[in-house]
Amino acid sequence: MILDDFHNIKDSYLLETIEDFIKYCGDNVHFVLLSREELPIYFGDLIMADRLLEINEEELKFSDEESKAFIKNTLKSNLEDVFISKINKLSEGWVGGLQLITLSNNKESISKINIVNKYMIDYLSKEILDGLTEVERDFLIKTSVLSYFNEDICNKLLNISNSREIIDTLLEKNLFLISIDEEKGIYRYHNIFSEFLKLQFIKNDKKIIQVVHFAAGEIFEGLYDLEESLNHFLAIEKYERALKIIEKFGGNQKGWPFLSKIPIEFILENPSLLIQKFFYLYCSGELDKCKDIYNKAAMRKDYDDMKKILKFTLAIAENNFGDDKLLKVDLETFEQIDSFNISYISKAILYLVISPFLSISENYKDVNAVSYTHLTLPTKA
Repeated sequence: MILDDFHNIKDSYLLETIEDFIKYCGDNVHFVLLSREELPIYFGDLIMADRLLEINEEELKFSDEESKAFIKNTLKSNLEDVFISKINKLSEGWVGGLQLITLSNNKESISKINIVNKYMIDYLSKEILDGLTEVERDFLIKTSVLSYFNEDICNKLLNISNSREIIDTLLEKNLFLISIDEEKGIYRYHNIFSEFLKLQFIKNDKKIIQVVHFAAGEIFEGLYDLEESLNHFLAIEKYERALKIIEKFGGNQKGWPFLSKIPIEFILENPSLLIQKFFYLYCSGELDKCKDIYNKAAMRKDYDDMKKILKFTLAIAENNFGDDKLLKVDLETFEQIDSFNISYISKAILYLVISPFLSISENYKDVNAVSYTHLTLPTKA
């Protein structure tokens, strides 16, 4: 006897009746109960008698090999193995996700897989969101901006006190919550469900979006998860606040990718961060953006001393060292770096970039001595 969608049964008398029916049925009757939620039935006697087999969410996840077999043999798709592996990773082994993603993608779009397509949206909206209370829906949608969360983070974000109760309810309903640390009560949403919820979140009024991201940014800054905090402040273009957080990284290059997302106009007042942004883009080969930084800095008098070195660095990147184009940076200019009002890490960057190329000059010995001297930084750097 197979009872599908058992989670739809809510009547307590009916549940008690089914429980008794299962308990007193003969051994020749087998029951298969399919449910998205924890079954509200007592199975203690069956467990003790070794008569219960539970297949949970983890056991239902497809491996790479199972995903390939399902997509090629069942869905009759000729997608390449590398594409199938990527889909399986995004769907985290969920067979429904595998099917719905495969329906809307082809092998030409492997670099931009459409995770949340019209099939996925229809399914998750009708099968999941529509069956929840308004409180549960609001909780899911607003917390979808978090890459991870616990009870305390959710309470602060939503200004409520019952997050634990809501999380427990969602766990009972198996709503795509994945435990990161069960002991500490830290969770995240399934990849697909998270992307789906974010689409619902951006439908909110702009003011609500700003408030939620700003609150999340402050929460994670307080937890000293600076990278997560930056993600939220940058999402709502709070660049001044983001720069203050990046400064907390000190000499740690973890802040550099975030610098690349901040318009240069907001960084011009901080030459140390400007140098670090310039260097990050320089190493990434984004020379057009480096030129933009140089052009903006060259228009300001307070960058007069530094712009010659920035220009020299661009010449290095472009291999622009023909006899008629060689940019002259003499020893005196090189020594000025030490007097720049920038951080030790930014000074080190300038020495690191230009000192090897200055060795081609006629002042090779003097330059070499200066570079080695200045690259010996104070301990606090």
